[in-house]
Amino acid sequence: MTETLTEIKDRPSFDEALVNFVRLLNEAMGRHHAAAFPNSTLKPYVFKIDGAGRKQVRIIHTREEAHTGSCYCFVEVETGKIMKPAGWKTPEPKRYERGNIFNANPLQGCGPYGVEYRVGGSNFKFQGQE
Repeated sequence: MTETLTEIKDRPSFDEALVNFVRLLNEAMGRHHAAAFPNSTLKPYVFKIDGAGRKQVRIIHTREEAHTGSCYCFVEVETGKIMKPAGWKTPEPKRYERGNIFNANPLQGCGPYGVEYRVGGSNFKFQGQE
């Protein structure tokens, strides 16, 4: 899809879109945790920006009381596309786009247990997500 000049000018900066994406992830995980585990004493997972490189940014999820975390996804700096991780350091080799932080719904392709295997391939979506 080719963007028009107006769409590019109206688009938020990468940093603004990334911070908004992480904020939306945290809100969605809070709602999911409250609905799925109403009697749990554990706090929900928290998403954080961890490790910004030249080409991509790593997003981790962790519990506040824990000192460890897992890689949730990678976001490509140039395009904003969300990619499934292959491990802690790199996205999966083919770098399929699971979603995009610049989309109207940046959480498309994301769920409480990770990003979709392929677009449209998962039923594990956040509460209230199509």
